[in-house]
Amino acid sequence: MARRMNLLTIEKNIQSLWKEHNICEKEFVEKNETRFTGNFPYPYMNGLLHIGHAFTLSKLEFSIRYKNMTCDNVLLPFAFHCTGTPIVVCADKLKSELKNKILKEQVQEKHECEMENDPSVGETTGLMAGTTDEIQGVSGGGAGEKDEAERGKKKKGVDVTVFRSNKSKAQSKGSKQNTQYEIMKQMEINDKEIHHFQDPEYWCYYFSSKAKEHLNSFGLFCDWRRSFITTNINPYYDKFVNWQFNRLYKKNLIYYGSRITIFSRVNNQACADHERSLGEGVKCQEYTLIKIYVQDQDKFVTSYISTHGVKTQNDWKKNLFLDDNSFKKKKIILLGSTLKPETAYGQNYTFVNPNEFYFVVFGFDKQVLHYGDKNYVNNILSPEEIVEKCQNLYICSENSLYNLAYQGIIPLLRGVDTSKENSGCGNGSGSSSGCNGVGSEPLADVPIVVKIKGEELVGLRTYTNLSRVKDLYVLPMTTIKMNIGTGVVPCVSSDSTDDYACLEDIKKKKNYYCEKYNLKEEYLTNESYSCIELPEIGLNSGKYFYDMEKISSYKDAKLQKIKETLYKKQYFEGIITVEPYRGMKTFNYRKIAKQNIIKNNDGFLYSEPEVLVIDRNNVKCIAALCNQWYINYGNVEFKKDVLIQLKKNNFQTYNEVLYKQLQHVIFWLDDWSCSRAYGLGTHMPDFNVTRRGGGGDTAEGGSGSGSGSGSGSGSGSGSGSGSGSGSGSGSGSGVEAAVEAAAVVGRS
Repeated sequence: MARRMNLLTIEKNIQSLWKEHNICEKEFVEKNETRFTGNFPYPYMNGLLHIGHAFTLSKLEFSIRYKNMTCDNVLLPFAFHCTGTPIVVCADKLKSELKNKILKEQVQEKHECEMENDPSVGETTGLMAGTTDEIQGVSGGGAGEKDEAERGKKKKGVDVTVFRSNKSKAQSKGSKQNTQYEIMKQMEINDKEIHHFQDPEYWCYYFSSKAKEHLNSFGLFCDWRRSFITTNINPYYDKFVNWQFNRLYKKNLIYYGSRITIFSRVNNQACADHERSLGEGVKCQEYTLIKIYVQDQDKFVTSYISTHGVKTQNDWKKNLFLDDNSFKKKKIILLGSTLKPETAYGQNYTFVNPNEFYFVVFGFDKQVLHYGDKNYVNNILSPEEIVEKCQNLYICSENSLYNLAYQGIIPLLRGVDTSKENSGCGNGSGSSSGCNGVGSEPLADVPIVVKIKGEELVGLRTYTNLSRVKDLYVLPMTTIKMNIGTGVVPCVSSDSTDDYACLEDIKKKKNYYCEKYNLKEEYLTNESYSCIELPEIGLNSGKYFYDMEKISSYKDAKLQKIKETLYKKQYFEGIITVEPYRGMKTFNYRKIAKQNIIKNNDGFLYSEPEVLVIDRNNVKCIAALCNQWYINYGNVEFKKDVLIQLKKNNFQTYNEVLYKQLQHVIFWLDDWSCSRAYGLGTHMPDFNVTRRGGGGDTAEGGSGSGSGSGSGSGSGSGSGSGSGSGSGSGSGSGVEAAVEAAAVVGRS
């Protein structure tokens, strides 16, 4: 202990000497001097710095210290990130919790006063005292439950003394579900100060000063004169971001338009990386939805809608006095999702998961992009308007419902209370925003007609306007994942090994399937038409790989690898057999196929997050069509310039993995939303002023509607050195080809 205290004393004395002699403060002297500048992605100020920051920073700190002994001038500035929604979300949560806490205390005080004046309290208290242990045992965190858990661990042979780490960042963000008040207390912030954190700006000043204090204790070699915080709280940084956006605008690298964006239904805006508690770096995956029409509509209405009814607050038949004829006027359509629209012309069956539930909902025949006064698709209608304007009834999975609604394919129901005051959700106007209010049923604002189990759909006769096969019977496929796409899969057994394997399984066990799902043998005779021909393989590549790999069942683990291999081969090497595009390469034809399907009203373009994304409010994010400002990172010339800069001799990552990671991000990064209506940041510039030749000062309510802007910080550290300018390596055409190739892979 004495040795440790001695070392700490030496550390403090040395740090005092550094501060006294200003050894970290550097000035720009001559152009020909050797210089070294380090930089660290500024940490976010919604909490204290932790050991992870220190670990990452130590790599840069060691480099800076070493370079300080070998270079004329070494500089390490440091900044603090406050732009975005996390701080405001935390402040709003705290405000709500403190309000509820005060109300709860008032109720408690009133209750205690009543108890003091009640003569029977002593008897009641005595009775209750004897049952305390029982109450604790029944409650969520009771001692009885803990003891039972410990006994369970011992029974299973788990050594409770062994440390087991959960290293997932998502787990650390999402675990325990502490309140914001409890989190503040864990950071040793006292009750007298906590109420100040209801103001988002207070977070910026408090945690940045704490961070500076802790970094000084860490011994960071930093010139604090060059430190700053982001957002318009700092007028200098505010002007810098404003200049940056005006510059991008003049270069045509920023534009306003409608794009698919990962969207938070709580905040009603795009959800950027640092605004997510799960799913950082996740983009949207585009599918093509094929309209698969139910042939026996009258039978479907009689068998399902009339039989099941709608036992919810949105009971369409009761509330609107709709009879079966009202539903029979609508076309009933399964929305089949596919990544390969070029194969839709060869469809021979339709697959559903018999063990899962599907929803029948009202939907538009064509996409309706109504924005109103919002910057996102917002088709909120009354029940009467929904019945009048929706020509179709769509069958799809629960996962797809809100994605469909915010992309203009189905409407949402007006009048469902989703205000922030009730549920931390919506826009406070009482109109639906896609989040359910407290006490309302799940999906209460979605116009659901009926919920049907997949096995009840098996055997339906369907058809599309694309396939040559007239009767596309619905068959069971239990491997369909309901968290991907719509849960309805167009079967093209000639061009898909998965589909072929499932169909073969059903044919081999036809007696079992026919008896269980009431199928007929003649349903299983449909042939698929191969839409893609592969060199050296020919047609029917699905069957080819099935036979070659000796697949035994459609649940065979080898199918996943085959699926990935076949997908790439078909995309890059495949030749289309569909007229009038016979002979065209698949990667050239896919876009045309999508355009034709949309143009002829045979389907929709549909997107959803690649994997699960959760926002800071612990609500699942969706993909929405948003009107807002975007930075055009997908511009090939822009990418080329950045790649050339990356390859210059005066930019060093000192780590091959980091270099590859930077290169990878440059390749896949596409249009990126850069404005928001909720959170901290810099107001979007008034680009009309820029066009008129003005300075482009910020203007709340201008082109950006007063939206905040800013970009998230990275997760690694980089530094640059050198005394002159270096030349770029690699030819321009080579870089451009690499960018275009990467773009193709990204889109596939």
